[in-house]
Amino acid sequence: MATRIDPRRAQEAQKATMSSMMIMLITMFMLIAILPFYPVLSAFMGPYIYAALGFGGKYPIITIILMAVILGSLTTILRELVTDWKKMIRYQHKMNQWMKAYREALQKKNTYMIKKLQEAQVELLSEQADVMKKQQYLYPITMILVIPMFAGLYGALYKMSGGAPELFIALPWEPHWNLFDVRYVFPNWLLIYSGVSLIFGTALTNLINYIRLRRILKRV
Repeated sequence: MATRIDPRRAQEAQKATMSSMMIMLITMFMLIAILPFYPVLSAFMGPYIYAALGFGGKYPIITIILMAVILGSLTTILRELVTDWKKMIRYQHKMNQWMKAYREALQKKNTYMIKKLQEAQVELLSEQADVMKKQQYLYPITMILVIPMFAGLYGALYKMSGGAPELFIALPWEPHWNLFDVRYVFPNWLLIYSGVSLIFGTALTNLINYIRLRRILKRV
C-alpha cells in the first residue's frame, strides 16, 4: 500500500515556496526602485570611497580590487552567520541519499519505489526551504549594504577620470586600456570587479569550510 503525503508537510512546502518567491520579488522590486537613484548614490558615496580607497587617483585597479575584497568578505561572512550548517549538512546528506535511490529506482523501473520517493521529495523540499529561509531574508539586507558601496566605486572611478568617460590603465598587451569601455555587455572595470569578487569569494568560502571541518574533526 502506497504511503500518503502528509498534508501538513505539503502545505509547509507550498508556503515555503511562496515565501521564497515573495522574497525574490521584493528583492527585484528593491533593485528596480533603487536604479533611478543610482546616479545620486554614486555622486554621494563616490567621494567617500575615493577618500578611503582612492590612493589619490593613482591606482584605480587597486581600488577596484579592494572594493571587491571588502564586499565579497561582507556577503560571505553574512551568509556564514545566518546559515544553520548542521541543518544544511543533514539536508545535503538526505538529498544525496534520495538522488541515489531515485536513480536506482529509475534504472530498475520500480514504479512503486519511484512513487514513494516522489512522495518523500515533498518533505525534502520543505526541509530545503527551512534551511534556505534565513539566507533568502539576507538578500534584501545585502542589497541595502552593497548597492550604495558599489555605486560609490563607480563614483570614485569617475572622480579619478576627472569627470571624463575615459580612465586609462596600462596593460602588457594594451598600453591604453579604458576602464569605462563596454565589452561583452559590461564595462571593463565591472569585469575586473566581478572576476576578483568571484575568485576571492570562492577562496574565502573554502577557507571557512576548511576551518569548520577542522573543528568538527577535532571533536571526533
